[in-house]
Amino acid sequence: MLEANTTTMESAEPTEKPRLSWGLVGVALVLPLIAGVVLCFVTSFPLALGISVATIVVTATLVAIDASRLSKLDLKYVHTESAGLLFVCMCLMWVIVYPIAFFRRSAVSSPNLGFVSIFVALFFVGCPFIYNMMVPAGLPTCTSVEVVQLLEKVIRSTLLGATTKSIDGHRELRYDKTANVREGECIAHTEIGDIPVKFFVEWQDRTKNLFQVRLSEPELPTCTSPVVMQLLEKAIRSTPFGETTKSIDGHRELRYDEITSVREGECIAHTEAGDLPLKFFVEWQGQTKGILYVRFIESKLPSCTREEIAQLLEQVIRNTPLGARTKSIDGHRELRYDEAANVRYGECIAHTEAGDVPVKFLVEWQDRSKGMFQVRLSEPELPTCTSQDIVQLLEQFFRATPLGAKMKSIDGHRELSYDAATQVRNGECVAHTEVGDVPVKFLVEWKDRSKGLFQVKIIKSSD
Repeated sequence: MLEANTTTMESAEPTEKPRLSWGLVGVALVLPLIAGVVLCFVTSFPLALGISVATIVVTATLVAIDASRLSKLDLKYVHTESAGLLFVCMCLMWVIVYPIAFFRRSAVSSPNLGFVSIFVALFFVGCPFIYNMMVPAGLPTCTSVEVVQLLEKVIRSTLLGATTKSIDGHRELRYDKTANVREGECIAHTEIGDIPVKFFVEWQDRTKNLFQVRLSEPELPTCTSPVVMQLLEKAIRSTPFGETTKSIDGHRELRYDEITSVREGECIAHTEAGDLPLKFFVEWQGQTKGILYVRFIESKLPSCTREEIAQLLEQVIRNTPLGARTKSIDGHRELRYDEAANVRYGECIAHTEAGDVPVKFLVEWQDRSKGMFQVRLSEPELPTCTSQDIVQLLEQFFRATPLGAKMKSIDGHRELSYDAATQVRNGECVAHTEVGDVPVKFLVEWKDRSKGLFQVKIIKSSD
């Protein structure tokens, strides 16, 4: 009996630590080493934080799973901590609990990895700091979170930012190792379309790990880009023919001068009078601020018979005293073209209640760079003594006098002389009355030449 009891007591005391597979804890040891090396080269703080948190959670999970598979009693018959408690403590105080877990494990199973775990923990925590102290931090990439955020602030502070709805499509174009500058591109989605934006990432103060993002000099948009087409339409709508323009299309680029940074293009304005080809320039007004300027190429002055000239001319005539009596206007023709002064002289016929009146006019530039022209009436000529207007005025005058009650008719109108210096015409007519014929002499002169108003004065008559 004594031998049996002695045998039982000897079998109850373990003589050697159990050897279990340590594949899980092996990964838990290697993973922080790999993460520590990776963190040395990560420039993005959010990414570095993510890698660190992931490493802590994964190693805590692996060690906790390994602990759950070991004996609940160590070699001194002391209960070990639960796997759940171990996981929570490692997540909260990883750098302290991580080595402790391996030392506690060595009390239950071999091999003893406690001192190895201390080295791993110190390497994971300290290696990135030591590396950053010895090796300057690398410039963030064009797609890193901090660059994307800073770039949006820069774009929002420009004129382009006012119309920008969103920004995406960030990509790195190239990295200049010599200058230590990264060049990138993104897409600004604006109210008038998508606009590519190029930018640079460079150091502002490398010793303090401060970098900056600046926009590169913008490229001149093409003649077919949405922003140019919108500016062009505004320019066309501000011209005299813009009111009659129904649509604008056919945009195309003719050439690009890289030296002056100017694009030459063409489009078609579909007006009520027909299709009007227009050539234009696209150039910078403020390149650093991305301000464009679209202007028309100096074109030939429209002829006096063009539809837009006829429409403008009718508006001008309708605003004069003559226009109130005008029933229709036609017979437009060009008299001559003064190339030196770049002025066209034309004539049309105003059909009035008193008869047909020839109207002379000028076509000239108002703003040639914008393709804006104007039509104005020539200084009117004083009507002759035999013109219909003068005949009517004479008759109205005599009908209002005592002679008018005896007058049967007036005829024999003729012009005696014309003084060009004083702009006065001398005329004569004969009033046929019940008591006989009365010769009448009269003057025709301007009352207000700018408005085309003239008057008739009787200088001699017999009652």
